[in-house]
Amino acid sequence: MGTIDEDFDPKLFDLSGKTVIFDFNILEGLNSCGIREWIKFVSGIKDKRIVYDRCPRLLVDQMNMIKGFLPSGASVRSVYAPFFSPKEEEEIDLLISLEGFNESMLEKQAIRPFHFIGVAVDDVRTAKRVKSFARGKGWTFDVLLDINSELKRAVNVTDVPHVIILSGGKIVYQHTGYIAGEEENLYQAIKSL
Repeated sequence: MGTIDEDFDPKLFDLSGKTVIFDFNILEGLNSCGIREWIKFVSGIKDKRIVYDRCPRLLVDQMNMIKGFLPSGASVRSVYAPFFSPKEEEEIDLLISLEGFNESMLEKQAIRPFHFIGVAVDDVRTAKRVKSFARGKGWTFDVLLDINSELKRAVNVTDVPHVIILSGGKIVYQHTGYIAGEEENLYQAIKSL
């Protein structure tokens, strides 16, 4: 994909089919002219499902700050998130898949009932997009807002994603970060209660 800038050419994209997937894995840069051209381009795509895939932090920032950068009804398949790797002793970008999460939770709840609540740590500028994002992902669990970071401070959350398991009103498990397949460890912790 290269750079989205004033020379952005929408003709380079294949818009055939019912779903248009934009893979941002090789996005190198983005400027204000490119943002304007991108919004104009994606807002003109009608009657198609739009999916953003392998979104780098640069792109996630734009989705959170600029209305229309992620068009209404579009979905995000995966994002790169910062993660400190103890093995490499440095921060790396970890690809986090957002697909299939809801289905996995529903399957697990059928076996061992539990109540799942998502908490968004968005600020006041981006909080209004949380509800439509969750609806677009098909999430059936409650998603609460922690706009002032009160919960985040109360339980000492330093980074996201952060998982907390409560039982009997007490924290019995906490984990920060995500690696593909780790949800099975989380579910084993739930089953052990």
